[in-house]
Amino acid sequence: TMAYLSEQVLFKSFAPSPDLPYSAGLYVADFIYPGFSKDILNVIALCDASLMCCNPPEVFCYSLEIMRANNIHPKSYQDVYAFVSELIEYPKQYSHYDLYDINAKEALNSLRSYLGQDTTFDKEFEFVKKSIQTIMDIRRNDPYFILDMLEKPFSLDNYKTLLGKIKLPTTYNNNDEGFVDFRYPETCSIDFGVFRSMFEVSMFFHHSVRDNSVPVQYECGLLNHCKSSPLKPHIDKRCYEAPWERAHENELCPFAKIWHRWGLTGKKVIYA
Repeated sequence: TMAYLSEQVLFKSFAPSPDLPYSAGLYVADFIYPGFSKDILNVIALCDASLMCCNPPEVFCYSLEIMRANNIHPKSYQDVYAFVSELIEYPKQYSHYDLYDINAKEALNSLRSYLGQDTTFDKEFEFVKKSIQTIMDIRRNDPYFILDMLEKPFSLDNYKTLLGKIKLPTTYNNNDEGFVDFRYPETCSIDFGVFRSMFEVSMFFHHSVRDNSVPVQYECGLLNHCKSSPLKPHIDKRCYEAPWERAHENELCPFAKIWHRWGLTGKKVIYA
């Protein structure tokens, strides 16, 4: 619900969608506290504040019940965050952020145990660890950063800046292009198209030729996207014939990034 409502606020296009799960939180809010959803930002803020707690659904419903019972009408989304923060009592006087720290450490210990003690996945583990710490720092310094961004006119630059700090592939823009992290040296700048590149790579592996006398057409489906972006390296014939060869370079295209991370650099597709 939070993601769906945020998208509507950002792009001002209230397209119809299935009630579940997209509008479920909205309906629950209206059922428990009629009129609360009049300000959509307050609903989004309550979703976000609840998600910062250990049991989000319970906090979401309980907060609405208490606000209705006491006739509390938040004047802004900051009031919603403050209300939830004061309402929920944690043991030992822990705050939301103290719980973040504790849960993050437990989660990382579980992940380390799952990955094992060898060095095979050290890069991945350090990436997750750093990402968790980064988002915790952002949340501590600016608890309402998500709502603050929603309140402003949509700006791709604002999202690039935020995602550049978080370093996670967390969102798409309105052209369905995905933002990429830069966890590895070869992904040193924010890029679009990496999620589509997964599909492009799969197309190569699922390619079939009925007539072996017909040359295989290898063209990468991300060509038009790369041509339209000033950030992309020069397009050449490899994109049409053997895009995996781009995985040898320092600046990798979306296709080559996936090829490289799968350990396929130096490999090529051969159809019998």
